Amino acid sequence: MGNDLYFTQHRKVISAILKRSEVRVACDPNDSNTIYGWACGESYDTPLIHFLYVKKDFRGSGLGKMLLSEYGWESGKHIISTHYLKYRGKEFSVGDKQIIYNPYLINIYLAKEKENET
Repeated sequence: MGNDLYFTQHRKVISAILKRSEVRVACDPNDSNTIYGWACGESYDTPLIHFLYVKKDFRGSGLGKMLLSEYGWESGKHIISTHYLKYRGKEFSVGDKQIIYNPYLINIYLAKEKENET
C-alpha cells in the first residue's frame, strides 16, 4: 500500500480512535515542549493501546511501561493493541507478556463513527 492511500484512509481511523481514547504525553517537567514519549489508548480490564511511542534516547528506561500504567496496565497483565508494535524487528512485549495484536477492533470504531454521522 502506498503512502498516499495509507495516509488519506487511515486519517479516518485515527480520527475515530481519538474521539474515544485518551492521549498521555511524557514530557520534561520543566519544559512541556520537550516530549519523551506518548501513548493513545483506553482503560478496560485489559488495557487497549492504539499507539505507543518513546523516543530512542529514552527507550529501556521504563517510560513505556509508565505510559501503559496510565491505562491500568500492571506487570503480569496482557495488553491489546489495534496497531502492530515492533521494535528493531521484534514483537513488542512488556515483561513476560506479549501485546495481543487485534486490528479488527478498528472496525468497531469506524462503525460507531458511521452511526454518529447518520
